[in-house]
Amino acid sequence: SRKSPLVSYGSTSVVLSNKPAFSRTVPTDEDSAAVVVSAIGGFGWRNFNIVHVNDAWGSPYAQLIAARAAACGLNPPLKIKFEYDDEQSAREAVRTLSKQPQNIVVLLAFVNDLPGIFNEADALGLLSGSHAWIGSRSFSPASVNALVDAGRISNTTRDKLEGMLQAGHAPSPESFGLFKQSFAHLSPTECEAMDPQLGGMEPSTFADPPENTAYAFDATATVALALREQREGNLTSANLSTAELLRRVSFEGASGA
Repeated sequence: SRKSPLVSYGSTSVVLSNKPAFSRTVPTDEDSAAVVVSAIGGFGWRNFNIVHVNDAWGSPYAQLIAARAAACGLNPPLKIKFEYDDEQSAREAVRTLSKQPQNIVVLLAFVNDLPGIFNEADALGLLSGSHAWIGSRSFSPASVNALVDAGRISNTTRDKLEGMLQAGHAPSPESFGLFKQSFAHLSPTECEAMDPQLGGMEPSTFADPPENTAYAFDATATVALALREQREGNLTSANLSTAELLRRVSFEGASGA
């Protein structure tokens, strides 16, 4: 139902911000845009370009970064778009990038987009020190390694990405560290004992959880706390809908937010 309340642990797009039944435990792209521009300005850079996926996430995010850059006195970036999961489109965007004088690149892309982008960038010499890349947190080193294992990116290209900056919000190291310690104590056997549907999980799942597990844990806790408030019907929550309660829940969770 369109009126059913939703809590997201991964949807960062600002186009969702004004949806009455929507809430989230992850910071928005507007917050992350401020971090990206702060990182660029912090290095003393004034000129950069944005290579972004042309969708409801990437295009508004690129615009937010450009607007934030203008407000901070940086020069307007060229926004170079490509289509999602379209390798030829991604390669063409990199070829356009290679013709620009600016050598600072903000990359807004998903994992499926990376082979086209990084393979073309490597072929054009854009990963050999001539350009500084700042990636969004929509992909991780682990996801790049998975592409190497699948033969979609070479080891040589992956090695050139070592040290690439990634800007955006991340869980608090202290809070997420405590969460990871607790998470590591779990095992496939214990999970299956709690719920048979959780059977068959790999032990490696618990060794090093990705950052989004912290936001997912917080989303689950948010729902639980809101439902408890609704069930207890105290004076502060008696006349609020579930969606309103979800927005009002406040606690320091696994993400530290």
